[in-house]
Amino acid sequence: MDDSYLAVESAKLNVQGENIQHHFNNNLSDFEDETFDLIITNPPFHFEYEINIKIPLQLFKECFRCLKLNGNLQIVANKHLNYLTHLKSIFPTVQILAQNDNFVIYKCAKSRED
Repeated sequence: MDDSYLAVESAKLNVQGENIQHHFNNNLSDFEDETFDLIITNPPFHFEYEINIKIPLQLFKECFRCLKLNGNLQIVANKHLNYLTHLKSIFPTVQILAQNDNFVIYKCAKSRED
């Protein structure tokens, strides 16, 4: 999902398969609770010349709502945005799968609370 037609078309070329959905939008308001097993995103944070993480933080909350129990969110993000603290306040489990000097990949699990 993206609010750029070019980004959506690029995703269609890179991620294909049964049960894969691509949507043109900038939020998950069209989706019911517990709709997805997996959400993968590189969330937007540039808005013209401004860096604004309010939009991705809201998106993370929407992702939590839309994930099925035991589903997960995987995020590719610029490292300098330091989403880890924010993600830990939303998801019970957050892991860093990989990182380099510029990027980090997070896996956020919506798991059962025991």
